[in-house]
Amino acid sequence: MYLTRPDGNRSAMRLTQTAGTVQNGEWKTSWQIPGNIGSTQQTYGIQVAVYDVAGNMVTSQTLPVLGAGQGAGADAETRETEPAVYARLPTD
Repeated sequence: MYLTRPDGNRSAMRLTQTAGTVQNGEWKTSWQIPGNIGSTQQTYGIQVAVYDVAGNMVTSQTLPVLGAGQGAGADAETRETEPAVYARLPTD
């Protein structure tokens, strides 16, 4: 899985199998996104990449994760962000 930060930097993250089999399982990861204390929305992106047994790679579309800005006059307190995005890949 790839995480793209609002500044455009991208990093790879490993998914851990939590259920099922390698061929038909559930894979998860988690990360922390800092609270957005700015006044404008920040957009992160996640993209899943998988390989088949022959080494061919397929990737998902990049899904946005939005961090709303606090807005004018809002208290500049850091807000906690809950995990909100799940991606399922077809098993066909």
